[in-house]
Amino acid sequence: YSWTENYALEHGRSPEEIVLEQEERAARLRLLAALPEALSRATPTQGRRIVAYYIAGINQPEISRREGVHSSKISVAIRRGLRNMRRYYDALPIE
Repeated sequence: YSWTENYALEHGRSPEEIVLEQEERAARLRLLAALPEALSRATPTQGRRIVAYYIAGINQPEISRREGVHSSKISVAIRRGLRNMRRYYDALPIE
């Protein structure tokens, strides 16, 4: 074997790994496609704060400053909103 063949044999992915990666990618895409519906299960305030924190990357003290509420209210709303979203995701059929 040349060094390239040897490298490919040692570092190549097996067919099983490729299939698993494709299945994981498909599962992530299904969850991502369901995100708007999952966010609708949270209250509008919870949804707004979840989007600000996880998608926009704004930290909780900054969200509380912008909204004029105590930071504990932000963390509670995010936690409860995620719980509501988790209930929706748990009810999704597994394909």
